Amino acid sequence: MERLEEARVQEGFHALLQSALLHAKTEGLLSDADLQRADADFQITAPSLTLFFAALQARGDPPSIQAPSGAFELTRDNAPESFASFFALWQSCVPKIKSLNSEARHDLALLLCDREAASSPLRGDVARLAADIKTVAIDIVQRRTFQMRFQADLDEALGHRASTEYTPPPGYETGASEQKSSQTGRRPPPLPPKNGALPPQTSGALPPDEDTLSLIRETLFAALGDSIATNPSLRDVMRRGPTWASRAYYASLCLAILDVALTRVATHAAEVEVRTVQLNDHAVEPIRRSSCPANLVSLLVQLGHVAERCQSLREADDERAIKDAERGQETPEGARLVDELTQRLLGDVGERRRSEDIERREADLQRQVGETAIMINRLAMAMFEIPSFRERQADAFRVLGAITAL
Repeated sequence: MERLEEARVQEGFHALLQSALLHAKTEGLLSDADLQRADADFQITAPSLTLFFAALQARGDPPSIQAPSGAFELTRDNAPESFASFFALWQSCVPKIKSLNSEARHDLALLLCDREAASSPLRGDVARLAADIKTVAIDIVQRRTFQMRFQADLDEALGHRASTEYTPPPGYETGASEQKSSQTGRRPPPLPPKNGALPPQTSGALPPDEDTLSLIRETLFAALGDSIATNPSLRDVMRRGPTWASRAYYASLCLAILDVALTRVATHAAEVEVRTVQLNDHAVEPIRRSSCPANLVSLLVQLGHVAERCQSLREADDERAIKDAERGQETPEGARLVDELTQRLLGDVGERRRSEDIERREADLQRQVGETAIMINRLAMAMFEIPSFRERQADAFRVLGAITAL
């Protein structure tokens, strides 16, 4: 069967999204204030609820989605290649969602809105479903085509009575920032060396909050070079063309966050400590929550939470490696949870993650991997909303573009 054009699927999804936002408001899951704020969390919530409502209305086995216009039906056989694996993950969720009772469905909807579930204790299968649905939603929200249409969806759901704070990110194309700089009369920064290293950017004395933010930013971008060098699949994504550029950007930033979380962050009770890169040949004290500017505490705390989860997965890997060694066995290639987390951040949601015959402990670990990937993606999206991080986007893509051209 011939695959549908992506443009047709996008048109149908945005029609579903507008309907889902209105329905969620009616059900009390969302408010106009949520739509107006449209922060990184909400940007994941909106497509998550759309996928949830679509699952309840899905037909057939395997499940399919009817376009609101009735013009086509999205199935396993005709889903666009770029969305096929994520569509398959959504399909695997549909029968599980439909089998939930009303209380569990409500809990799932609340989790998708980043709210506390009404039931206690929370059912494990509901938590796993929330993680899988959010995984698909993150893939959608990080696509440039979604970002360019999302504001219109919000305006429609608000009845054009109020404006939103959402602004589509600047273009991801390698030359987009250079063009913008030439129009404003400013020269772009020089192309970094082809070894992938990003030169640190500083501008003399900075206010404490800007100085701290610069240190966090440059620490992440230093890790970005290593991430590109050790994950050649990023080059493959870039070679697919401009429509994949947004995926490459978020994947590279997510991998940089993972690297920093594993190697440069320590947490002690409520304290978070980040060892940053050295700038201008001056020794730099670690950034600590207790001394961090107030407006950056939330960012530092989120990074601390991510670090705790990533380091917990690494500890589980170490425990397994020790047990395997005691039994005279080698840990199978690709079995490490941190490796699987890396693949998730690169957009791989393969069959192993949807297997139903894995042990309960393995299922719980898989859920932790999925939830950690969501946390990292959410942090990357939040960081991208900070102007100074957006400004450094040009450097990141210049590196990606240069390496792709090698």
